[in-house]
Formats: sequence, C-alpha cells, structure tokens
Amino acid sequence: MGEIELLLIEGNTETRNTLKVALGRSFCLNTASTGYDALNIINKQRIDLAILDLNIQDISGRELCRKIRSIGVIAPIFILTSNSDLKAKLDLFNVGADDVIVKPFSLGELEARLTVHKKRLLSSKEFSKIVETENLVLDKDKHSVTRDGYRTIELRKKEFAILECLMMNPDKIMSRTSISTHVWNIEYKPWSNSLDVHIKNLRDKIDKPFKKQIIETVHGYGYRLVSNK
Repeated sequence: MGEIELLLIEGNTETRNTLKVALGRSFCLNTASTGYDALNIINKQRIDLAILDLNIQDISGRELCRKIRSIGVIAPIFILTSNSDLKAKLDLFNVGADDVIVKPFSLGELEARLTVHKKRLLSSKEFSKIVETENLVLDKDKHSVTRDGYRTIELRKKEFAILECLMMNPDKIMSRTSISTHVWNIEYKPWSNSLDVHIKNLRDKIDKPFKKQIIETVHGYGYRLVSNK
C-alpha cells in the first residue's frame, strides 16, 4: 500500500514544528508556511490529506481552501481556526473543508481524526496495487495493463496515469481539470491539446483493437470510462 502524503499549512513556526514532530511519525509530511508555498507543493505532487490553519499571511485560509478545491484537489482538508461561531464553521464547509477543528485543540484528537481518514484512504482503490474494472486490469507496481484477461497493453507513463484516473472512477465523468491534476499536478489549460493527444493515443491502444469501446468523450465536461456499456 502507498504512503499517505499529508500537507500541513501553518504560519506559526512553533505550532508548525510541534505538529511536524507529532504527525511525521505516521505520515509522509510536507509543510508550508504560506498559501503560495502550499500551492507550489500541490502543483508538484500528490496530496492525500491537508491541514490548513486559517491564520496564514499571504492569502486568507478560506480563499486558499476554495482555490485548492477549484483546481481539482479532492483530498480531505482539515481547517484549524480560533473561531467557534457556527456560521463561520458552516461557511468553511461550503468552500471545501471536510472537518473544522477549533483552537486550542487536543493533539490526540487531531491525530485520531486523521487516523480515521488514513484508514479509509489505505483501503480505497487509490492505494490498491491493482485496479480492475470491466475487462481491464491495471497493476500499479508492475506498470502493466491487460485486457480480456490475457492481452498486455503497453502504455507510456502519462497514458498509464490517465487510464488509472479513469479506472479509479468507473462510469463517472472526469473533468479535464481533475485528469490534468492527477496526471500533471496542474490545472487544465484550455489552450493546450496535451490531454487530447494523450487520450487519442490511449484510445488507439485500449479501444481501437477491440470491439467494445469503453473510453467516452462527454462533450463540454470531460471523459468517462464506461464499465457496463
């Protein structure tokens, strides 16, 4: 199973160091002291969980949470705030928070909540070595794909990543932004045709040699892997 990548966004040096020591034992921990640093990390690598303190200087924590969601990041986000007002907490949920923890808080409680999400992630398809849907089998460790139980399909790195994204979400429309974030860790650029080129190459290998076509274009939205067509 894969390691859980946790991003800690905390402007206070003392708090950041305390959490770094406590959480570094259970997670692959990345830290950021500003919103800019956080977005730079997110654009370069996968993030599975995030802890965001609202008290950062270069951008409001609320706006950063909203922006993280807008670029297609689906990782659970824990918000740390000193505001216990119900309306304020509901607003944070509305912009993409999964949990809101009011300061001062118990470190043990934070670790317990994170552990719940960690267990869910480790048992999910995303962290399984082998992903199966319809008549396709994708093995992450061997970087191999087979169809119809016997035929091995050779894919390049980006093609493999796109297929992985689609297979982990069978029958679900995946936006161009979601796919681009998964594959390139960047938001989709409407003037770029990189994704379209890779999708065409993927179809040539996954669909064209077979009678059953399973990669669909959903015009105006993105792409979908159909598992029951």
